[in-house]
Amino acid sequence: MKISIVILTALLLIGCKHSSSSSGGGSTPITNVAGTYSGPYSSSSGAHTLSLTLVQNGASITGTFVVDSGVFIGSATGSVGTDKVSLSVTETVPCAGTWSGTAAINTNSLLVNATGTDCGGSYILTNVTVNKI
Repeated sequence: MKISIVILTALLLIGCKHSSSSSGGGSTPITNVAGTYSGPYSSSSGAHTLSLTLVQNGASITGTFVVDSGVFIGSATGSVGTDKVSLSVTETVPCAGTWSGTAAINTNSLLVNATGTDCGGSYILTNVTVNKI
């Protein structure tokens, strides 16, 4: 009887270690996107640089975003799957604002699409590539 319990416990632990649950009931691999990313983009106000620093814990991510070395600064939260990151950003500098968006995961880069609003108006980022540095 003791051997059966030990074997059953070992099988349950192995099964828990090798899968993560998803809303679909199966296992979904999670891509590691932790790190710092940076890349240029252009808007009606000129050329800019977007930097993202992401910390990952399983499928959850937190981090920061900075535009042009501090013109815009905010904190990010979100989730990551096999091929996409979903982010919500709370902007604190130059004023309070909110952003939301997604980023397609490539080998060493993210392709960002996001919209946001703050005291300066509304913004759209379309197909901005940030590379892992």
